[in-house]
Amino acid sequence: MTEQQRERRDALAERVRADRRIRHHILFKRGEELAGWYFGQQETATRYLMVNTALFPEHRRKGIYTALLRSLLPHLEALGFQEVVSLHHATNNPVLIAKLKAGFLITGMEIDDRFGLLVRLTYFTHPIRRRMMAVRTWERWLDEELRGCLGRTGDLRGRTRVP
Repeated sequence: MTEQQRERRDALAERVRADRRIRHHILFKRGEELAGWYFGQQETATRYLMVNTALFPEHRRKGIYTALLRSLLPHLEALGFQEVVSLHHATNNPVLIAKLKAGFLITGMEIDDRFGLLVRLTYFTHPIRRRMMAVRTWERWLDEELRGCLGRTGDLRGRTRVP
């Protein structure tokens, strides 16, 4: 982490301690008509949770959600967040596809008694964390730079060969 990244992380941690978490409430309009809404909030010093987004059916597939992601993700990165997380119904293909195209990765699944089967998606703003995720999911080999980031705690169970 750079010094600037550490300072941003520490500032975000202070917001959590003081219960002054960053929250975004956005209404989408097309002309004078309400098209939908978005709500998201800081979860930890490094994680932001996209809590709820909804677009009315007549406003879907018109680029509103993609425009939200294109403006929100750089904003969250500039604030210092390293992860942007969201949960979605496993059958919500339009949103899952939009998020995967935007660079989110599938990082888990859970079964919730209220919502059913959910897919957890995470967008890593830090390139080293994104690359490390590819190592952890067996998509790439550990390289020297990533090995240096692990220190002595990185147990990759023998998967440390550099191709």
